[in-house]
Amino acid sequence: DFWQPLTFTPDRKTNRGNNFLSEIGRLKPGVSMQQAEQSMITLAANIGKQNSSNEGDSVRLEPLQRSMSDDIGRTVMWFTFGLAGFVLLIACANLANLQLVRTAARSRELAVRAALGAGRVRLLRHSLTESIVVALLGGSISLLIALWAIRFMSVRLFDDLPGASVQLDYRVFGFAFLCSLVTGVLFGTVPAWFASRADVNLALRENSRGSTAGRSQHRLRHLLIVGELAFAMVLLAAAGLFLRGLHRFINADPGWRVDGLVTAQMSLRGEKYADEKQRVVFLTELENRLHAMPGVQHAAIGSSQPVFGFESSSSFLVEGRPEPPPDKLPEMFYESVTADYFETLGARLQQGRTFNAADTADHPKVVIINETTAHTYWPNESPIGRRISSSGKEREFFEIIGVVNDLAFPGDLGEPYTRFEAFVPVSQSAPAYLTLLVRTSASSDAVANSMRGVIAGLDPELPVYRVRSARAAVDQGLGSISLLGSLLGAFAAVGVILAAIGIYGVVSYTVVQRTGELGIRVALGAQTRDVLWLALGKGAVLVLIGAVLGGVGAYAVSRLLISLIPSLPTRDPLTLVLTGLGLVAVALFACYIPARRAARVDPLVALRSE
Repeated sequence: DFWQPLTFTPDRKTNRGNNFLSEIGRLKPGVSMQQAEQSMITLAANIGKQNSSNEGDSVRLEPLQRSMSDDIGRTVMWFTFGLAGFVLLIACANLANLQLVRTAARSRELAVRAALGAGRVRLLRHSLTESIVVALLGGSISLLIALWAIRFMSVRLFDDLPGASVQLDYRVFGFAFLCSLVTGVLFGTVPAWFASRADVNLALRENSRGSTAGRSQHRLRHLLIVGELAFAMVLLAAAGLFLRGLHRFINADPGWRVDGLVTAQMSLRGEKYADEKQRVVFLTELENRLHAMPGVQHAAIGSSQPVFGFESSSSFLVEGRPEPPPDKLPEMFYESVTADYFETLGARLQQGRTFNAADTADHPKVVIINETTAHTYWPNESPIGRRISSSGKEREFFEIIGVVNDLAFPGDLGEPYTRFEAFVPVSQSAPAYLTLLVRTSASSDAVANSMRGVIAGLDPELPVYRVRSARAAVDQGLGSISLLGSLLGAFAAVGVILAAIGIYGVVSYTVVQRTGELGIRVALGAQTRDVLWLALGKGAVLVLIGAVLGGVGAYAVSRLLISLIPSLPTRDPLTLVLTGLGLVAVALFACYIPARRAARVDPLVALRSE
C-alpha cells in the first residue's frame, strides 16, 4: 500500500467531471447523520449556484459499512442466515425426537428409580451430562469444519489475490458454539424433564409388557417429525429455487460471446497523452497493430471491461420530448469504443450502421444505442436520425446512427439485466483508461505475450495489466455467487440428511418396541406386505403431512425471493415439485428400512423377546 497527496493542476481545478473521486468523513460528536446530510445538501446547492454544470446535483450520506454492500447483498446475507437457522431448527427437532425415543426406552427405568425415592434432579443428571457431552463434541467438531470451510472460501474468493483470505472470527464462532451448547442442553434434557414428571404408577403400567410410550409422547414425537420434514422441505425448496435461479442467471445469454475473447487493461498517462487528439492517434495505431497479431480474428478498444459493465453514466434528454424534473432524469451508461468493437465482442447490430472513418471530432457527434433505449423511447418507429443530449444548460447533442442488441454483464444480482446503454466513437471521445479486446482462437497466454509486445513497441513506459480471457474474468466475477450456491446446497443436504436420520430413528424405535406384536401377527398368518404396511403406514402419513405443510412454506419462500431479488429468475414450479418429491422419497426410504426389517422378523425370536 502507498499513499500520495491528491493535488489539482489549474486545468483540473476547473474540470467538473472528476466523478471518480470518493468522499469520506467522520461525524463530529453529537452530530447526527441527518444533520450532516442537511449541511451537505446546502453546500451542494451553493456549489450549484456558483457552477451551472453542477446545478441540481445533491449529496446523500450513508454509513461506511452500508456503502460497502448493496441492498441485494444484505438481502442475500439474511436469506442465507435464515436458511442456516432452518438447519438449526431441523437439528433441534431431530435431537429432541431422538432424545424422546431414548427417554421412552428408559421410561420404566426412570419410573422404578422414582418409586425407590430418586429426586427429579437425580433423574435428570444423567440426561443433562449426556447432552452437555454431545453438545461439546458437536461444537468442537464444528471448529474443525469451520477451519476447513474458511480455507475453502478463501480459495474461491481470492484466487487472484495472493495472501488475501477469510479469517475465522472467534466472536462469531463463540456465538455458534454457544448456540450448539444451549440447543443441545435444552432439547436434550426437556424430554427427560417431562418424563421425570410423569405419573409413576401410570408409567409402570404402560411399560408392563414393553409397549410403546404414552399418547402424549407419541403426539409430541409425531409433531416433531412433521415439523422436521416441513422445515426440511422449506430449506430444500428455497435452496433449490435459489440455485436454479443462479444457474439461469449465470447461463443467460448476455448478448455477446464470452468464449474466445481475451481482454487487457491499460491507461494513458503522461503529458504526451494529455491532448485528446494525441490519444486518438495512439489508439488508431494500437488497434491496427492488435489486428496484425498472429491468430487474431478481430480487435477493438473500449473504455470499460465488457465483463463487469460500463463505468461511466450520466443523465440524458431526448430531443423533442418534455424535460422531466431533475430528480426524474433517466440515466444512460455509455462507452467509448472503436469501430470494430461490436464485431469483436460478438454483439449484433439491429438497425443502422456502426462507426466509420468519417466519425471524427470535427464532425457531428454520433451515438449507437441499445435495444432497450430504442424500444422505450421509439417503440413503433426507427430511432435512426433522432438525437439525444446531455442534461444541464450546456447541452451536447448526439445523432443516433445505430441500434445494437442489449449487452448484459453477469456477476451482480443487484443490477438490472438490461438498461439504457450508449456507445460513442473513440475518435470523438478518446478515453485515458482503456480495455483492449481481442477475438482469437489461440491460447490466452500466447495472445497476452503478443499484446504486451505490441504495447511495448509503441510505448515501453505504458503498463498493461489484468490480461486474461473473458471466461476467466466472468468466472472470477461470479465466484462469490457460485460460493453462495455451494453453501446453500450444503445447507439443503445437511437438512435432508438430518430429517432422514430423525425419521429413521423414530420409526426404527417404534418397530423395535412392537417386535413382540409383529411376531404374534406373523405367527397368526399375517403376510409380509401386511406387516410392511403396518410398520410403514404411520411414518408415510407423517411424511405426507410434513411435505404438504412444507410445500405451503416453500411457496411462501418462493414469493419472498421474487419480491426481494427481482433480477433472480425464481419462478419455477417444477423445482418446487421435484424438491418435494425428492424429500418424500428420501423420507419414505428412511421409513422403509426399519419396516423392511420388521417384515422379516422371525416369530420365534419376536415371541422370545416378550
